[in-house]
Amino acid sequence: MLYQKIAYASYIVIQFLATRTTGGTIYVSSSGSSPTCTGTSCTVYCDGSANEINCGSVSTCDVIVTKDGCLEQGTLRAQSNGQILTASCRAKDCFKEGTIYLPPYGSATLDVTSASDGGAYQKTDIFTGDKTTLNLNCNAAGKDECKRTRVYGENARFVKVTVASGAMFEGSKDSEEKRAYIKCPQNSDYSGPYNAPCILDANGGSI
Repeated sequence: MLYQKIAYASYIVIQFLATRTTGGTIYVSSSGSSPTCTGTSCTVYCDGSANEINCGSVSTCDVIVTKDGCLEQGTLRAQSNGQILTASCRAKDCFKEGTIYLPPYGSATLDVTSASDGGAYQKTDIFTGDKTTLNLNCNAAGKDECKRTRVYGENARFVKVTVASGAMFEGSKDSEEKRAYIKCPQNSDYSGPYNAPCILDANGGSI
């Protein structure tokens, strides 16, 4: 009986460590895990099925999606003041129908790479924090990249969405939930180098 209790306690500890690590590099490889970063910087490889990734209070958070469907309908939280977030989609349906919260007084770069096969940021809700600087790059790596993406940037300092050739920052006029849109910064203190704090660069893409 004592042996069984010790074995069970060890199992609980192992399960906890599988979903929460202490900074550095995290690999998400167990279904339903929700890792949280600690320390000063963190790189998360989403190589499994994750419901939520939390950047915690680290100063630099890099999220690299290598598994199809990782964080599909899931949540990415980067909400620490001054945080620098980089998220790179290298797999199909990355962040599809998910929610992303961006750092106040920080910056975020959300990219799609050529390794993706479609659906990245499709129907994704992106919420900026106060004075966030956001660059969303829809690089047309596959079908329906950034289709019906919604950016809530009213409190941001600067928002730029780049829609490259073949990408689709678009939706339907039937209802607001089916549209792609940017809610641009209001009362921003942005001073350049661009002429405005809200840029939609449709470089051959569909809007």
